[in-house]
Amino acid sequence: MAELRPLGEIMESLEEIGFNVSYVFDDLIFIEELHFLLRFHEQDTHKLDFFAHNDTDEKKHQGLYKIVSEHFKKDSLVLENAGTFELSESKREEGNLDIVFHERNKSLV
Repeated sequence: MAELRPLGEIMESLEEIGFNVSYVFDDLIFIEELHFLLRFHEQDTHKLDFFAHNDTDEKKHQGLYKIVSEHFKKDSLVLENAGTFELSESKREEGNLDIVFHERNKSLV
């Protein structure tokens, strides 16, 4: 049986440091104002990837990551600074968005 993802715990932890979850879709957690988003790992439900929005400057990216990762440690959550993401209007379906992840040495749609 698959282990449940600790979504409530993550949402509560983010709220404690001033961030609100605006949307959850599959393995993605979207944060209000989209400065960053989180993605669950498939194998470990207490490990998440941190992606800063591609418009976020590097200093802010690193600062956001540090704040969130340090706070998550108290809840035994592991955060990996995985890269950046960008959103664009979908060319495949009107009214939808495409998300592109820019990870170390690769890009995923």
